Amino acid sequence: MLETRILHIKSLAHSLNTNSTETKKYKILDLFCCSGGAGQGYMDSGFEVTGIDIKNVTNYPGKFIQAPALFYLRRNGHLYDAIHASPPCQKYSKSTAQFRKQGKQYADLIDKTRKILKLTGKPFIIENVPSAPIRADIKLCGSMFNLKVLKERFFEIENCFIMQIGIPHKIDSVRNGDFAQVVGKGQKKGQNKLDKPFKFDGPFIEQWKFAMGIDWMNKAEQLAEAMPPAYTNYIGTHLINYLNFINNK
Repeated sequence: MLETRILHIKSLAHSLNTNSTETKKYKILDLFCCSGGAGQGYMDSGFEVTGIDIKNVTNYPGKFIQAPALFYLRRNGHLYDAIHASPPCQKYSKSTAQFRKQGKQYADLIDKTRKILKLTGKPFIIENVPSAPIRADIKLCGSMFNLKVLKERFFEIENCFIMQIGIPHKIDSVRNGDFAQVVGKGQKKGQNKLDKPFKFDGPFIEQWKFAMGIDWMNKAEQLAEAMPPAYTNYIGTHLINYLNFINNK
């Protein structure tokens, strides 16, 4: 009888622990959030997301605070379980190379962002274009998630561990119209005049939204800057598993 009661108590305690784990939501900070491509992915994975951007973003899918990203990080980073940062990429992006050659200067916030993130002691992710000076702990592109856009991005990850997803053999191309080229303001349909148009019909904005897996953005500039939510959904799912592990959940 005593053994039965002990087993019942253990079962009840396990049930309570399981329920508390299921209801808890980890909080992640989405710095330089723009219109929320990364933020939506983290929300899809189960995070409570707060986006921070110096510009007023009216269509951010989660909670949004207008503020300078690094200013907010210094004062509030300790309040979050993890932090994602997408510093402006124009300093290193191929799409702005012609303007840099003409002498245009762009902000370089990657190193400054990294230094402040390290001070928080929190798990963090820095995302940027492949030519940016970040560690490529993992790299993701649209074809890994059956998206019709490539958009390769690198992710520097600290204070947690996330596995690299398998890289599929590339047999399709932008040139053949298999992928949309989501850059600029939509004037370009491919890489040169010989390229075939993207195979999905409709206005280019609808093509881009379809290719990226995004349904709440309707401006070319927003989509061109955005990351497909599938990327951070993948990262966020593994990050939550890691946070559960270190918190003995």
